[in-house]
Amino acid sequence: MDDSPWTVTLYYEDGTQDNLRVMMPMVVEDMSDAYVPKRLLTEEEISELEDVSTSSSSSPADLEAEAKEAAGAYYMAAGLENWDYTYENLDSSTQSQFTKGEWSKKNQWFADNGSVIYHIDSMDRVGTSSEYLGVNLTLTYEDGSSSTRTTYFIYDDGEWKHGFGQEETDLFMPDASYEKFVAARE
Repeated sequence: MDDSPWTVTLYYEDGTQDNLRVMMPMVVEDMSDAYVPKRLLTEEEISELEDVSTSSSSSPADLEAEAKEAAGAYYMAAGLENWDYTYENLDSSTQSQFTKGEWSKKNQWFADNGSVIYHIDSMDRVGTSSEYLGVNLTLTYEDGSSSTRTTYFIYDDGEWKHGFGQEETDLFMPDASYEKFVAARE
């Protein structure tokens, strides 16, 4: 048994994978495997490899690409009125301001009072953090008019989540009941 450099491929449930170069003790357990060294990893070794993978594969460019994908999926779900998806993809701070039912009702009110198409124009780092991005949107309404808005995506608990800025906080009125929200809009 020797320590040898090997490429280890980690396969994740979401279909992605990471290749890592590691030094591992190897043994040939079965001569019928054409002398291919194999080793079953313990749960602790798998955890250590995942930690190495997470820390080595999170470059700012990778994070920004993941954020762009998350923002695109979020706004596609909003356009399809998939309020469950949008609620589950709010950062923890924003999500804590709404119940799931209240979130759905307020979003549905906006959808019932004018459809909108979301277009992501650009994404920019906020400050020096690569885990907090401003997303510049153009919103095009059913009458053809448009407006711009900056929203935020935050790397929260290992995933990119939508977080409210002041403009969206003012728009959704998290401290107001649904009835007060509707009354303020009419």
